[in-house]
Amino acid sequence: MVRHILITIITIIFNEICMRKPVFVAGLAVIVVGVALVLYGIQYAGSLDALIQAGEWDVTWYSIQDEYGTWGEVIGSSRFPANFYYRPISYEDWFDHFGFRAKLTINLLEDSTVIFKAGSDDGIILSVDGSVVISSWVTRGYAVDEYRMPLKAGTHELELWWYEWEGDQAASFEMHVEEWELATGIQTAGGGITFIGAVITVVGLVLKPGATSR
Repeated sequence: MVRHILITIITIIFNEICMRKPVFVAGLAVIVVGVALVLYGIQYAGSLDALIQAGEWDVTWYSIQDEYGTWGEVIGSSRFPANFYYRPISYEDWFDHFGFRAKLTINLLEDSTVIFKAGSDDGIILSVDGSVVISSWVTRGYAVDEYRMPLKAGTHELELWWYEWEGDQAASFEMHVEEWELATGIQTAGGGITFIGAVITVVGLVLKPGATSR
């Protein structure tokens, strides 16, 4: 009984607002469109990410002998997720003069152009199927290099080298099929539309009845 009364009251209030506040109704409509775009973008991006099947990076850590990234002795091993962002990055008690070599096998479900992004402070090298596609083996502040590569469906071997000499340290990697950028763009647009709708809705609430008809 109480629930029915509350629903009736809310319905009456909402209908009254809708009749007297066309701007409010328009704002709600814009919000619905924005949210729909965000949800579609998320679903689309997820379906595209599923085209690249990958496990974890097999990481071997090394000491580094000089600022040019000369490998020293092995100091340990670990694993990274397929896409990662570490800033700062360290291994046990190593914060300077260290680096890693990592290997990853991916399985691409269909022919696609894959975008590889590798970030580093200091140096980084990415190889795909034995070919170097990103090479920034230098001391530098954090920066991200990008390479777009058409790949056939099937398995591909990735190798990532990274080193840190001194100062700040960071390492990152991500890969997506090319259409993934469109999916994230849809999400961003949907978020912007939702925000605009919220603003319109608030304006509609504060407008005096009949203000939009004059």
